[in-house]
Amino acid sequence: MPLPIAVEHPIALSGLRRCRLPVFVAAALAGLSWATGCGDGTTEPPTLPPDAPRPTTVTITPATARLTALDATEQFTAVVRDQSGQVMTGAEVTWASSNTSVATVSGSGLVTAAGNGTATITATAGDAFDTAEITVTSPDRAVLVALYNATDGPNWVNSDNWLTDAPLGDWHGVDTDGAGRVVRLDLSGLWDSEFRGYTPHGLRGPIPPELGKLANLRFLSLYNNNLTGPIPPELGDLATLRGLSLYNNDLTGPVPSTLANLARLEGLDVFGNDLSGPIPPELGSLASLTRLQLGSNSLSGPIPPELGRLTDLERFLAWENNLIGPIPAELGNLTKLTQLILVDNALTGPIPASLGNLADLELLRLDDNQLSGPIPKELGRLQDLTVLALYWNSLSGSIPRELGNLASLKELLVQGNDLSGPVPPELGELSELTRLSVGWNPGLAGPLPMELTKLRLKLFYWVNTGLCAPGDAAFQAWLATIEDHRGGPTCP
Repeated sequence: MPLPIAVEHPIALSGLRRCRLPVFVAAALAGLSWATGCGDGTTEPPTLPPDAPRPTTVTITPATARLTALDATEQFTAVVRDQSGQVMTGAEVTWASSNTSVATVSGSGLVTAAGNGTATITATAGDAFDTAEITVTSPDRAVLVALYNATDGPNWVNSDNWLTDAPLGDWHGVDTDGAGRVVRLDLSGLWDSEFRGYTPHGLRGPIPPELGKLANLRFLSLYNNNLTGPIPPELGDLATLRGLSLYNNDLTGPVPSTLANLARLEGLDVFGNDLSGPIPPELGSLASLTRLQLGSNSLSGPIPPELGRLTDLERFLAWENNLIGPIPAELGNLTKLTQLILVDNALTGPIPASLGNLADLELLRLDDNQLSGPIPKELGRLQDLTVLALYWNSLSGSIPRELGNLASLKELLVQGNDLSGPVPPELGELSELTRLSVGWNPGLAGPLPMELTKLRLKLFYWVNTGLCAPGDAAFQAWLATIEDHRGGPTCP
């Protein structure tokens, strides 16, 4: 048989490398499903389909974060990559917090502060995960710690929860808002009803300037303690402050002019210290102020007329200081004023007639000064006045009969002046009057008016005057009913 003719013919079979093979009889190849060899003697495996992408790494951004208020938030993101290092867009990520009392996390990675502390945030995709750290802390905590350290905190009467990890609102004397920021700080001494006095809370030492960083503080009450040193000017940074009560301490130095920055301040109570220097005229810009209590200090200089701009002021008390000069007529603009107490200073000049405009005034005490001139008849317009104390000055002229219009007056004290003339009978119309003192006015003269017998007095001084008591039996019987009575002779 003729030998088969060998013909080289290129063929390509699935799964085989391209090569040239001898072609023989077709039947010799018919039973082959695939060839495993080439002419060079090598063997090739079949090509398999690539693996499906799967998460192998997760990266959280940011790796760390700090929140400084409750309910504050931070958005975390997670990038997922597969085994080839390619970003897997849309990969499913599960978020979790290790401590939900500190921080919670949403399904989108939004972290919300829940309380002070540290928590670990985990993002998981498949078998891969990454972690980040979130710290929640109030910036107010460091301020309170500074106060504790500066004022002998270990010896306070009550320091419950101070310096612990408890929420600041659980610290004694501290109130916080919904964001955990301090809004009220009250470490004042308490009233002891048995001993009828205040028991200090135990704060001693200086007021730390860090208190000016309590950005949400509304009320600061540190009164009735043993605080020393100056009032920090930084307290003028407390933009939301409404009440500042530092009275009955041992504070020294000036009243800071920076307190004029406290646009929302309603009460400034710093009496009972040893503050010195002038009353800052800048305080006249405190449009919301209703209470200005500066008494029992060592303040000096004049009363600033700028205080006449405090049209919401209800109480101006500056007793027992070293104030000089006149009483500004501008104080007559304070039409909401109920108490004006300037006792025991060195004020000079006349009593401004404009004080008669203070229709709501209940208490007017200008005693123990060096005031001169007449008692303004305009004071007779003060229908709500209960106490008029003008004693121990150098007032002159007569007692105005218009004072008989003061229907609410309970005390009329004008002793120790240079008043002259008779006691006006109109004073007998003061049906609420219980204390009347006109003594130590040598210029007063004449018989006491019978109209006084309509009064139910508990105190009546007319000693050291030129006055005399009518010998009328009814008048003498009336004098005998007065518990505290110091007078002169019976009229001839």
